[in-house]
Amino acid sequence: MATRLDLLTRSLRRIGVCGQGEEPDADMEQDAGAIADSLFAEIGADVSLSWDLDTIPEASFVPLSLLLACDLAGDYSLPAPMPRGTAWNRFMATVRSDDRPDSRDLDEDGTVSEAEANAGKRAAYY
Repeated sequence: MATRLDLLTRSLRRIGVCGQGEEPDADMEQDAGAIADSLFAEIGADVSLSWDLDTIPEASFVPLSLLLACDLAGDYSLPAPMPRGTAWNRFMATVRSDDRPDSRDLDEDGTVSEAEANAGKRAAYY
């Protein structure tokens, strides 16, 4: 699991403020940490997480660092690495479960046959 400092370092490197192998200085860490805390509160208002910034799961680490980099970039007058909405969706995909029923199971027998899977592929076009 990644820590808060790992997250801050990765995000600052992503926007080019810290070089590879460099650690953020105390001011960078304090400023980025405040933004990370605010971002984590924003996420917490949308979805309940079972972890905190000192125990970030591997699946969420890179998407969360990209999202934080999007928020940090403006403070350094740098372009964001991607649109914030894209980064938000990428991160949320790691913390929200997809509990939708499988619509390809047309006869509702609990299994998706090859014919149902093929019909689902054809329907995905539309």
